[in-house]
Amino acid sequence: MSRHLWFEDWTTIQDPNTAAEYAAFCTEEGCGARFIIKDGQAEAERWIFHHTRDTGHLHFWQTFGHAIVVGTPPGAVLASTLAAEHQRAEADRPPNWPPLEPARGTATLGKP
Repeated sequence: MSRHLWFEDWTTIQDPNTAAEYAAFCTEEGCGARFIIKDGQAEAERWIFHHTRDTGHLHFWQTFGHAIVVGTPPGAVLASTLAAEHQRAEADRPPNWPPLEPARGTATLGKP
């Protein structure tokens, strides 16, 4: 079975079933202290401040990450279905009929 995936039909979104991960690493020579936590940016920053207070170290590497899933962009499935329906409707119309146009709002009724 062969599947063709086009880039513009897909997007990445944060996986709602997983927690984000925050990590902080002390980069002072010879230290190597580190702190990693799930869903706790404030706790990671608090650890950095406490490590600085306790050791005087001022240099850190901080990372943030979360799991992602690939899926269609919000509304893409509906838009694709509507576009396909429009194309089918256009194809079924007799050739001498005018093309289908989007509905117009009522705000312009009665105005030239």
